Amino acid sequence: MHKAKPYVSPATRQRQGLAARRQRMVIANEVIAQIAATGPRWFCHGERVSRFEVADDGRIFWVDSSTWRWVPTAAIYDWPGFSGNATLQALCRDLATYIRTGRQIRASWFFPDPISGLGGMSLGYRWREIPALRQGLQRSIAMQAIAERRHP
Repeated sequence: MHKAKPYVSPATRQRQGLAARRQRMVIANEVIAQIAATGPRWFCHGERVSRFEVADDGRIFWVDSSTWRWVPTAAIYDWPGFSGNATLQALCRDLATYIRTGRQIRASWFFPDPISGLGGMSLGYRWREIPALRQGLQRSIAMQAIAERRHP
């Protein structure tokens, strides 16, 4: 016999979704912090480090370290106020999707791609800087946001 699921109000569902987004935001911000602490120190301006914020209504914002503006991440292409280049914006777009949906970002942002052997180079890291970035990511909660590497 099929047992009916207990009723969950829309307000409760929204609170649960908001809590999950905020938990994923902490993990995504750790990815950003590791990038800001290594190599070219992207997302870092002086002592300030860019970060994601989740508003009470569930919207996701990018807080830019350069301008300190809150940039809405809902737009697919244009993030007015984002001070990084298009590649960094693509990484941040992937992280915003992770916060929104829980879909992990691809490992090839940081780890070698099985086909090309590259990983991290698209972010502008030198070969000697990439191991430090990878070690920082692996020692932190940031790995929860990164999909497992798959080898053919």
